[in-house]
Amino acid sequence: MKVFKSVLVILLASLFVFVLGCAKEEKKTGYDGRVYDISTAGDKSATLTVFKDGGGYSLVIKGTGATVDYGKKEDVPWNVILKKVTSVTVENGVSNIGDHYFSATNLTEYFLPSSVASVGEHSFPEDSVLYSYAETEFSTGYEIYYYSAEKPQEMNKYFRLIDGAPRVWREYFVLFIGNSFTFRQGSEENPMVPYLFGKIAESFGETVNVDFVVKSSYTLTKYADKNDEKGAIVEEKLTTGQYDFIVLQEQSTTPVNSYSNFKTAVGKLVNRISETQQNAEVYLYATWGYPSGLDKTSSVSVAEMNSKLKTAYATCAKEYDLKVTNVGDAFLDIYTNHSDVELYAQDNMHQSNIGAYLSACCHVSSMLGLDVRNSDFNYEYDKTLCEILRASAYAASFVK
Repeated sequence: MKVFKSVLVILLASLFVFVLGCAKEEKKTGYDGRVYDISTAGDKSATLTVFKDGGGYSLVIKGTGATVDYGKKEDVPWNVILKKVTSVTVENGVSNIGDHYFSATNLTEYFLPSSVASVGEHSFPEDSVLYSYAETEFSTGYEIYYYSAEKPQEMNKYFRLIDGAPRVWREYFVLFIGNSFTFRQGSEENPMVPYLFGKIAESFGETVNVDFVVKSSYTLTKYADKNDEKGAIVEEKLTTGQYDFIVLQEQSTTPVNSYSNFKTAVGKLVNRISETQQNAEVYLYATWGYPSGLDKTSSVSVAEMNSKLKTAYATCAKEYDLKVTNVGDAFLDIYTNHSDVELYAQDNMHQSNIGAYLSACCHVSSMLGLDVRNSDFNYEYDKTLCEILRASAYAASFVK
């Protein structure tokens, strides 16, 4: 009898634990599934629904007509969970977004359907960007862009979707400063990498204005010198033009063999750029290791030379808070995994036409943030080869 009671106690205890476990798993937050009437008529013609979304919440507005405003964010019924909101969806139908609805969220981008014709002064956080599908413009204190599938005549006002993400139609101004690793297999008058950069960008519908200052064997030290022939041209361009991106490419072995000179020259150019340019982003063009350069850099392999160059460029970029286009990583990938591809010219140093294409793909990826794998611009090369090159450029830019 005692054995029976003991077994019964154990079974009841196990059942109690099991029930508690199930209850804990099935317990839902007090906000999950809540529906708020946000219609001005109070007839639920417009509602906001809360859904549990992992560790956060998603909010969905749907219905028709006007929605109510709230005097301050504390009056918003769902205000307590706004810091945990991971997504906001506004379905087509409502005519406005009430004041303070999302003002306390951590989100920075919002999509508005074509039915929304107005938003409150404090509907969203101050730094929000709105993407609207409305056919007509409406007044708002936020940064707002309107949808246009085709390239509009007016830039910086409309957006389209690329791979499901919004991208503003912009006009970019780019300045390349470098030497033969920038202009071959073209010429100093018609540099190949900047040319291909423009063509690849245009394949995505981008508008780019590419400028350049290039000279064979030049160092950034010379370009930073206003009294130098080419340095004077750089100074003129910085003084008279405004650029979105400026690319600095050092002589191929200087970052390794004369890092101090490299760093000093970059610093001088960056200082001048900060004095003359309003919004220019500076990118260091990290070049590649090459077979004929091993002795010059005390390297035993192309991989080691590339590693030394990459480290030098990364260190300098960190010093001045700059960005880097790691072209050398893409070169090393192709050199290692696709040895039949002729990346180099006959001197086993400079880029071939194919190498120039690969370099340009890297610049488009890193500077413009585009997935070059989706470009249909193959120039005069084999389509399959270009797909390999673009995948390598993408990995060098985005895959860590």
